[in-house]
Amino acid sequence: KNTVYVNDTLITTLPTSDWSTDKTLYIFGRNGGTKYPLNGYIKYFKMWDGETLVRDYIPVRVGQVGYMYDKVSGQLFGNSGTGNFILGNDI
Repeated sequence: KNTVYVNDTLITTLPTSDWSTDKTLYIFGRNGGTKYPLNGYIKYFKMWDGETLVRDYIPVRVGQVGYMYDKVSGQLFGNSGTGNFILGNDI
């Protein structure tokens, strides 16, 4: 709900509050102003709305193109920025 984990380690606990925004969530960068691209990889990404899991992304390869697959909706999401996701080693 209000926790951030990196490498399965709790990084921070944020104050609990009800909020909404008209901004789009960027997983691999920052939405607005200065850009801070991710220099690393994502093993998975989960987003909750209260107690409800609304996104459960895992990285997948389709041919030579990388995507994030949402296990909740069953949809593939490509990079909506420039270029494709950089593919790492298959594990």
